[in-house]
Amino acid sequence: TLPPASYPAILQDGIVISDQAGAVDFTDYLRSTAGRQHFVQAGYLTID
Repeated sequence: TLPPASYPAILQDGIVISDQAGAVDFTDYLRSTAGRQHFVQAGYLTID
C-alpha cells in the first residue's frame, strides 16, 4: 500500500446527460447522506 501523500488524489465524477427522472433520482441519492455512506463503506473518501 502506498501512502496517500505519494500520489495525487483520484477524483471520480459522474454526470446525467439526460433529464430522465430515474437518472436524476439516482444521482440525488448518491449525493445524499445515505448514498455517500455506500462509498465510505467501500473505502472511498467523500468531498464536501
